[in-house]
Amino acid sequence: AACSGGHFKIVKLLLQNGADVNAQGEDSDTALRSASSRGHTKIAELLLQNGADVNAQAKDSDSPLRSACSSGHLKMVKLLLQKGADVNAQGKDSDTPLCSACSGCHFKVVELLLQNGADVNAKGQDSDTPLHSACSRGYIKVVELLLQNGAAVNAQGKDADTPLHSACSGGH
Repeated sequence: AACSGGHFKIVKLLLQNGADVNAQGEDSDTALRSASSRGHTKIAELLLQNGADVNAQAKDSDSPLRSACSSGHLKMVKLLLQKGADVNAQGKDSDTPLCSACSGCHFKVVELLLQNGADVNAKGQDSDTPLHSACSRGYIKVVELLLQNGAAVNAQGKDADTPLHSACSGGH
């Protein structure tokens, strides 16, 4: 709760008194993932300095990187990548951080992930690629960026649909 609420002083005090930085809550959440999803970069830095696992992921939760990407927290994404986060780690539904960033139309995050080696054609939920996701939502700038970085224009996803199908079904 302290991490998700952005309570730096409380987090610091708890760590100084022996709090387990990698403990998972009842919902399988970690402190680092909570801080990452809400963009609390200063808290994330403190957790990482105290041994938080940058790639920790419980079966019912996303990685800290994917959570930051879903929310579009660019500074957090930069920090996690600098600390060794797996840019292609798949989450509970098989989506990658890139898929999550594309779903939210977080252009700068997509750009950063690609610069750091994200697999532009990784298949996630329903076997869709990041391009499927961007096309279905009509995010033209993200679509252009993915294509410039080698996204497979005819990749088949769920029910053999291509990104073109996704764009059409989304009205784009």
